[in-house]
Amino acid sequence: GKELVDAFLAVGDAETARLLHNILLRNPAESDPETALVDARYRLATGEESEAEEISAAVFEQSGSTSPAALVTLIEAAFLGDRQIDPGLPALLESFLKTTGEPKDRAELLRAKALADAMTGDFSAAFSGPERTRETENDLWSMATEAAPDDLFLTLAADHLGSRDIISDTVAFAVAERLLQLGFADVSLAWIGPKDTGYSPEKTLLAARAQVMLRNPEAALEL
Repeated sequence: GKELVDAFLAVGDAETARLLHNILLRNPAESDPETALVDARYRLATGEESEAEEISAAVFEQSGSTSPAALVTLIEAAFLGDRQIDPGLPALLESFLKTTGEPKDRAELLRAKALADAMTGDFSAAFSGPERTRETENDLWSMATEAAPDDLFLTLAADHLGSRDIISDTVAFAVAERLLQLGFADVSLAWIGPKDTGYSPEKTLLAARAQVMLRNPEAALEL
């Protein structure tokens, strides 16, 4: 029954997941670390990040720091919460990756490793890993826009222009806006994208500001 909670959460059936979750927690025979992680993942999916982080951290500690599933849940909870984690966790995730071959577990560990790198300030490592999912790419750029040092942010933005077509418009706009604030109008325009991709009023204004900064007022007026 434990795997059914995750399965129903994955398909968006929160009500059925809630019923099964409550049944599991009422059954004394199910009080084990696996059930605790089901509880943590349920809480994570329903917006209780701090509770999810607390439960997964306890399971991880009780396992003697040998539970990849607990660590993955802890990282996801921290990302949705205060984004504060032990600086040694990326190295621990790397060690788990070396011994994990199952595709689903490996994919979860790769995402957790990228998020953990970013949350501990190592954005170079976060963006240097294997090809990332759309969700992970979006989450990394969201964090980089807020916290990456200026010089590294510029380097990442220039080297990963292809990310613009992967991440959400909201995050791509935030990247372009920060680039313009830093004075790099040409890279900002590359992140804004061509006009035929569809410009919102906010994007039009940002593109116009970039063109003016590049001393192209005629181009700004044409937007």
